[in-house]
Amino acid sequence: MKSNKLHSLYDSKIKGLDKNKFVVENTFAPGKDGEKIPLTLLYKKNLKPDRKNKTLLIGYGAYGLNLELSFDHVFLSAAERGWVIAYAHLRGGSEKGKEWHEMGKLENKNFVIEDYLACAYELIQRGLTHPNYLAGYGQSAGGGVVAQAINLRPDLFRAAILSHPFVDILSTLMDDSLPLTIPDYQEYGNPLFDEKIYSSMLSYSPYENISHQEYPAILITMSLDDPRIPSWSVLKYIQKLRTKSKEPTRIPNFIEKNICVKIEKSGHFGALNQDEALKNKIWEMMWCDKMLLEKNNFLL
Repeated sequence: MKSNKLHSLYDSKIKGLDKNKFVVENTFAPGKDGEKIPLTLLYKKNLKPDRKNKTLLIGYGAYGLNLELSFDHVFLSAAERGWVIAYAHLRGGSEKGKEWHEMGKLENKNFVIEDYLACAYELIQRGLTHPNYLAGYGQSAGGGVVAQAINLRPDLFRAAILSHPFVDILSTLMDDSLPLTIPDYQEYGNPLFDEKIYSSMLSYSPYENISHQEYPAILITMSLDDPRIPSWSVLKYIQKLRTKSKEPTRIPNFIEKNICVKIEKSGHFGALNQDEALKNKIWEMMWCDKMLLEKNNFLL
């Protein structure tokens, strides 16, 4: 603190990893209302801004939790093969202090989705990627953010991974018999007794905002015994999405409008066994890689 400088306390050595091959960049995306949205990028050195880099944009933005930036073998392996891994530090977390959380909770939840889209715009504007090479990733509450983002701008994303996603927000929070509904009122508000909260929630709840348009390819992972996200809420979202979305034209139609569902034998946070969890994450990235490599009908 006296020198106002950072220095390394410990450097973990991992066989086969040369950290000098990678860049970790801290930057900002201009928000719709002028706020600067922190954005952390992981990519290989000498990456060309030629708009052809496969990019995964990860978002969360809830409960005052910072987006985790821990070491990840799968994401690092993807970066080594040319992917850009982008972490969007949205309002609703605490990356910029308590106020950052307050700016993304209750009736301010729409700011979180706008922040996520702002990060997508920034990646495209910088030439790091293009909508044909951009995939979204959101888990739990972050899954709800990504799901609503593709409701608003499906053309910005080639693919999206929704992992155990909170996508039926309004219906879930109107049922106070569910175990997490009442605690969630602190984050989202109570739509049963607050008209302003109800109207706001109606505007950003992904299930309510599915429309007749072409969506990117979507992978949804879920668990039938998830104590946090009721399985019925995810299943009704899947059914409505398959019913209302248009037939794919950007990617060949592999399976039911390219809406793929993977049911895992796990709880809300995925497999507890490390090997199984690693396999599941590799599977997600393999699916995403295939969607971004498939022949498309849009020119760069």
